[in-house]
Formats: sequence, C-alpha cells, structure tokens
Amino acid sequence: MATDWFRTTDWSPAAQDDFERRLSRARSYNRGDYVRIKGLALHDAGKVDDARELWLRIVNGVYEDIGLARPSAIEHLADSYKETDAAKAEQLYRQLLDEHPDLGATSRLAELSLGETLVRLKRFDEALEWLTRWKQGDQPGWPNCLFRWHQAVIQVAQAQGDHDTVRRSASAALELADRGPMLAHHRTVGVVRTDESTLRRLHELASEPPVRKWWRPRE
Repeated sequence: MATDWFRTTDWSPAAQDDFERRLSRARSYNRGDYVRIKGLALHDAGKVDDARELWLRIVNGVYEDIGLARPSAIEHLADSYKETDAAKAEQLYRQLLDEHPDLGATSRLAELSLGETLVRLKRFDEALEWLTRWKQGDQPGWPNCLFRWHQAVIQVAQAQGDHDTVRRSASAALELADRGPMLAHHRTVGVVRTDESTLRRLHELASEPPVRKWWRPRE
C-alpha cells in the first residue's frame, strides 16, 4: 500500500518540492494537519530539525485556517526538546497550557510532560504540583501514561526523602507494566514499554524495607 504523500520520510530537495506543490493544492483547512503529520514522520525518521521547522510554520501562523493543528504542533515541539533541552521544553509546555488550557487536539499529557521536565530540571516542588494536577484532572488513564506518572513521582519522592511513596509508586508501576493489551484490535495502545534495567530498579525500590523511625522519650 502506497504511503500518503504527507507521511513519507523523504525530505530531499525533490521531495520538499513535491510536498509543497501538493500542499498548495490541498484545501486550506487540511494544510495544518498535513504539515503537522509530515513533521511527525520526519521526526520519527530522525530528521528532528526538519520536523521542528514544519511545526514552527503552524505555530507562527504561516498558514490560514489551521483549525486545531496549532496546539498539537506546540506539543510536538515541546516533546522534541524534552530529552535535549529541558528549559526549552518547559517554555513550550507552559505556552501550550497558557494558550490552550483545555488541551483540545492534544494528547492531554502536557501537565504530566511538564512535571517530568521539571523533574529533569530538579525543581521537584513545582514538578509535584504539575504531576498532581495531571493525576487529578481529566487525564487519559492508559497504563503507559500512569507508568510515566509513577516514574516521575518516584524521582520527586526520592529527592524529598519520602521512602513510603517511593515504594508505593514502584509497586504500582510494576503492576502497570504487567498489564496486557487494553484493546483487542489495537494491541499496543496504552501498553507499557520499558526495559529490563528499569524493571529491576523498580523491583529493588518496591522491596526496600521501610525506614524505621525510632521513638525517643522526652527528657
């Protein structure tokens, strides 16, 4: 089956010319999504800078009548910086939450992602606020999302010396990792993807003995 023209990963000069030609002929209200999806294809192929350039077109208003593509493009941009430039990712997640607080047309994970980013920046109190906000809000309850949440909570709890929360979240994360497919016809949706080293670490954290608090009589 042929790949849709806006999902291909080729970004050679000839491919760019072809994309722009097809884009110019597309209906105006579809252009934003075509550009956004093309960016995802390029990003997944390792062409991150090219993907960002396309998403920035949407964010910067290059196209008219982009519909709901803008909040999605901001989220994609933020996600693309999350592992390499936490400060930039933070700025973009906050922009998304400020400009599109209902998070329509997004993954609804911006609060979780911002919390994870603040953990990376070692701003643990702020991180916990956003992690709590996500958990208490209208969040997708997929196991892979909740697994991420517990992973971030573990890091905050470790920084704060909260050993009980570390153990509880580690146990909860392990239970989530053991769950099978949630949807019969989309067997990878919501499933936790992790590695053996992470699972070993979680087992160690979940089995740590509680910190004994010695009672001392008043003198």
